[in-house]
Amino acid sequence: METIGGHHWAAQRIPDDCYIAAPNWFSITDFDFTSNDTMASADLEEMIEKYHLDVDHSGNPYNLRHIFGSHDDSDYEYNIPRQWYIQKLFNPSDVHEPDDPNLPFIKKPEHLLTIEDFKYALSSRYQHTKYDLYGSQGTEADRHAFRPIGF
Repeated sequence: METIGGHHWAAQRIPDDCYIAAPNWFSITDFDFTSNDTMASADLEEMIEKYHLDVDHSGNPYNLRHIFGSHDDSDYEYNIPRQWYIQKLFNPSDVHEPDDPNLPFIKKPEHLLTIEDFKYALSSRYQHTKYDLYGSQGTEADRHAFRPIGF
């Protein structure tokens, strides 16, 4: 569930065989107001239309991340890399970069996830990449480019 300030909110059901990596930013992308898998405050869609907030002009489904999310430099240091790394752990065959602001909200993992997978992901510092704070790959600038998920 995402809160949108005031009295507005949106929620989307995550399928049982999927996961989300939700750093500190608005995460929901493809939001269909007519789906049985979504819920929202009663006037949210009306508010989007009334105030011309759908900057992508995508209509239903809406990219709520683009409409209500942040779009500033801190996302590229704190939020996007965290989402990228967790998706890299759970979907290693996917090819994305740590500065891709269009990472999917919901992903189906390539293997059955365990408690150990989540523990590792939530305490990670970009291990085995040039961004590892304590690693030897990459430059000093690379190793300090992003805030670790945990350490």
